[in-house]
Amino acid sequence: MTSPVSVLTTLNDFGYTGDILVINPNMEASAADGIYPNLDDAPDGIDLAVITVAREHVQGVLEACVRNHIRAAIIITQGFADADEEGKRLQEEMMALV
Repeated sequence: MTSPVSVLTTLNDFGYTGDILVINPNMEASAADGIYPNLDDAPDGIDLAVITVAREHVQGVLEACVRNHIRAAIIITQGFADADEEGKRLQEEMMALV
């Protein structure tokens, strides 16, 4: 699985200058640094979520995206329908939501 740090590094390396928020319950929250424990605590107006969590957490993150009116997401996670039956089930749940 790709780590959020590598996604952030890539965005910076390619010159992205827009606002980037980090949503991670395991990091110390700091609104000044754009770090929030969950999407519900983040400010409104997020355009895109880049999701890099284990497959069993993707559905919950997508539900938070819907709840917070985030209409676009890129999921960088392995192990869905291509992996096994559980992954297929999780992918079907995810597709039903979106």
